[in-house]
Amino acid sequence: MYRAALDPVWQMKEGTTIDAALAEQMIPLADRFFELCRRHGVTRTKEISPHRIELVEQRLKKLFASTGG
Repeated sequence: MYRAALDPVWQMKEGTTIDAALAEQMIPLADRFFELCRRHGVTRTKEISPHRIELVEQRLKKLFASTGG
């Protein structure tokens, strides 16, 4: 559910500008999603994906920080 809720920002590239209101809405969802991933040992975005969760987390944090969030 949390991953689906993050869809508006999930595919955004680093350096993309987003609306501060969207970032404000997404930050708590992202925090909870990544907390659950750590707690349950989730390390990839999909079962057989080469994309590591921590890299997505870093990218989204930078995206949110660009709005002051």
